[in-house]
Amino acid sequence: MLQPSSVSLEVTGRCNQECLYCYNRDRGSDRTACDMDTESILEVVDLIAREPIRQITLTGGEPLLRQDILMVIDRIASRGLRIGVVTNAIAADPKLASELASRGISYAQVTFLGHDAGSHDRIAGHGSFAARHAGVRSLLAAGVPVGGAFICTRLNHQVAAATLEAMWSWGIREHMCFMRLCSAGHAARSAVALAPSMEELVEALTQADRFAARHQIHVHNKIPIPPCIVRAKDFPNIVFSLCGAGVEGGECFVDQRGAVRLCGPHKLELGNLRQAALADLLDSGMVLDWKKNCATDCAPCHLHDSCRGGCPAAEDDPLQEQFWPARIAEYERELQTKLL
Repeated sequence: MLQPSSVSLEVTGRCNQECLYCYNRDRGSDRTACDMDTESILEVVDLIAREPIRQITLTGGEPLLRQDILMVIDRIASRGLRIGVVTNAIAADPKLASELASRGISYAQVTFLGHDAGSHDRIAGHGSFAARHAGVRSLLAAGVPVGGAFICTRLNHQVAAATLEAMWSWGIREHMCFMRLCSAGHAARSAVALAPSMEELVEALTQADRFAARHQIHVHNKIPIPPCIVRAKDFPNIVFSLCGAGVEGGECFVDQRGAVRLCGPHKLELGNLRQAALADLLDSGMVLDWKKNCATDCAPCHLHDSCRGGCPAAEDDPLQEQFWPARIAEYERELQTKLL
């Protein structure tokens, strides 16, 4: 039976920005028009907390837009679980930052698309850079551990190192992340314009690797990149991840209504916590069928069961569609040569 170690809980579908890279599947739909009431969201927290997990990560939308977000955090803390928050930090004024710090949240993860307003705002919207930076300053001043994330697109791949260095100079030290664009949800509409080419992705990864080497840290790659496309050994200071969906010890996604998916961008809805236990949903025939049938082009590869084609949620990923067939064949030839 599959058992995740943490759950990503979407507490709201509302957001105060309109980022081009957003992979929220429900953005603009009726499901994001209003939040579930406090009693309902706390019930979902309790349903998650009865599972043997270690952490709940609050996501959205923008989780800090909920007026009762501190009550949600308090309920999670009362269940003895670690708490993470994925936020754009715009709502994190000094007062809210102080409240978050007093509750001992494990980290707040904030994404930047560039090292200045010019590079960042063209993807995340006018005024976004300054507003996020102000929120980060409040969080750090209050003592909240802040993690930094860079999302690589065609429009900003050339400033990967500059962006990571900017976050480092502000005092961001927790779990620096590199993510390639996930062409799912809203981002699928702009996939052709935003998705980096393999050369652009490699350039950005090279910059991130050198940044990590300079500061003697590791940068964590969070949106899986197929190992047949990019060789992890070429980037020794980057920790590459594989698809965590449907594996023991991974993370799954629950929305504020209790609906369960393998991850946030994934389209497959498994059921609802109000009707079934999380472990049972993750061990269902739907998950087994998905694991068997996802990334069928990669079926001959010996890494299929762990890689699943990189990020299966990004169904229209130009990078994977363009390079899968040729690189899979080349990768297998390389492996056979090593075995001879």
